[in-house]
Amino acid sequence: MDYAVFHRKLLGLEPEKTPAEFQVTPIQERLYSAMGKATPRNGFLLESTESLERHDLFVATFVIAYAQTSSGTVVFAVSKASLRWANEQIRQIARRIFHTRAKASRDVLRQLYLSFERLSIGSNILQLPEPDRWVAYGFHDQDLLPPWMRGRLLPVEAR
Repeated sequence: MDYAVFHRKLLGLEPEKTPAEFQVTPIQERLYSAMGKATPRNGFLLESTESLERHDLFVATFVIAYAQTSSGTVVFAVSKASLRWANEQIRQIARRIFHTRAKASRDVLRQLYLSFERLSIGSNILQLPEPDRWVAYGFHDQDLLPPWMRGRLLPVEAR
């Protein structure tokens, strides 16, 4: 799947009217391309000094999760420290998605809504076996992570 194309279709139906915060950035492109590797990257691994509140990184992680909902439930692992902020980001993204499709058919809107329902968001991940489909957001390089998550997150250099 070309996640950059999916991102543009999901969040930027009219590119000239797409707010900067929803346009594809180079770091998002890095993650999207890393998803196609033999060992895909399912999110970002932040350096210990990096803020947990990076909208650009969260949007990319969300796009990957949302794209996979067509195959079933996606575990969206979010660090406990960023859970409240992440939920607000999802609300903002949902508003963007539904606002750009205000005139869409009822079936299209229902499908979009069902995709949101297939996202299983939470922070209790240590006791989980590796899910079939998962993404992760808000974890630092020194956090305690389940073995299946180690080596599967794309390192981000602090700004």
